[in-house]
Amino acid sequence: MVVYVDVSPSGQPGTNNVRCLFEDIGHAVIGATALTSDDGTLTVHRLHRETFQAAGIDAGEIRFDFARTVSFRR
Repeated sequence: MVVYVDVSPSGQPGTNNVRCLFEDIGHAVIGATALTSDDGTLTVHRLHRETFQAAGIDAGEIRFDFARTVSFRR
């Protein structure tokens, strides 16, 4: 499993967004340079992937993306 965090500053939709990717080991540190604004949102995703194969069809992958979005202000 992996964890990734999207940092999105307020008032600037689609610009200056930062995505940080981490191994799912229970903790992570986001550098101060990722926080380019005094306020915005953090979206934390925990992504779990499983491969599968069924008779008569190609192999595939199913993904579970659990996410939580919170606002921040410095």
